[in-house]
Amino acid sequence: MLIRNDAALLPLGSFCLVAAILLGRFVHGVPYMAFVEGVLIGASLVFNLAYLIRSRSKRNRT
Repeated sequence: MLIRNDAALLPLGSFCLVAAILLGRFVHGVPYMAFVEGVLIGASLVFNLAYLIRSRSKRNRT
């Protein structure tokens, strides 16, 4: 994976989710903003799930 620091995954996923929510609330009438919002939500899902999987595997190793 591109991000090797596990501690950075959760804040990055949260930031993507907040940015997507704010784009959906405040930006209207721009045709490609729905695409950007979807990409940010998808990135948020990936980062948050990667954090959960890595933290669980790290906890099971110790």
